[in-house]
Amino acid sequence: MNVQHLRYFLKVMETGSISRAAGLLGVTQPTLSVALKRIEQEFGARLFAPDGRGIRPLAGAKLLEDRIRLAVRVLSEAKRDLTGSAPAALKIGLLQSLAENWLPRLGNA
Repeated sequence: MNVQHLRYFLKVMETGSISRAAGLLGVTQPTLSVALKRIEQEFGARLFAPDGRGIRPLAGAKLLEDRIRLAVRVLSEAKRDLTGSAPAALKIGLLQSLAENWLPRLGNA
């Protein structure tokens, strides 16, 4: 099971929307939809249903939410304990013409 997919699930539960969750996570809607389908396959149950304005969580999603939140927290703590640092990610998107001038400066900051 992919921990990142579990984080995606939690963000969808939090926002109630695939498009809003995708925007906040910095991923595409199709990426998020595929991740949700894989979670449904893993658990063998439908977790979301289409709604007039997006999706709505079914009973199974609500049942799993607290357990998934706990699992993600425990795994994050284990990673921090093993690596000695909190997980972090930095994504920067730049045009090549800007990257050539700005990236060397960022490394010296």
